[in-house]
Amino acid sequence: MRRTRLVLALAVLALAGAAISLRLPYRGFGGECFVDIPRGTGSAAVARLLADSGVMRYRWQFLFVRALRPRARIQAGEYSFRAAGSPWQVFDRLVRGDVFFYRLTVPEGQDMFEIAGSLDQLGVVSGGEFLEAARDPSSIRDLAPAAQTRLGRGWRVRARPSRRDARFPH
Repeated sequence: MRRTRLVLALAVLALAGAAISLRLPYRGFGGECFVDIPRGTGSAAVARLLADSGVMRYRWQFLFVRALRPRARIQAGEYSFRAAGSPWQVFDRLVRGDVFFYRLTVPEGQDMFEIAGSLDQLGVVSGGEFLEAARDPSSIRDLAPAAQTRLGRGWRVRARPSRRDARFPH
């Protein structure tokens, strides 16, 4: 009888400790942390990614929250973590699909060289890499067999003008 009470008391303490740890924010990374969750990743692998990157203290925390919300769907994508968050907050972000993205607005009439410059400034990809990819039509052959670039027909593609070529009317 005494042993049963002791085991029961320890179990209650363990559950209380687990519940408290799920509410406490944790940050085991410095600066900004990016975690990429590929499509089809299982719960155990997501728990490992989050714990290994320092977003969650322990793997079991994610798995415990997952067990309490089995119908929730984790969204694939790249997530950016900057501040401490509790396991519940992190889990909710993954369910919402609060993924990291860059915003780039391309004004009408810009050519690929101007877009490459904007990408350079944003730091997403180098302008050279973008230009190389934009000139390669292989990924759209099934949609546009005659395309010479990914940008398609009607896209203003021009060589960079020299200063001499920029003449304005008086």
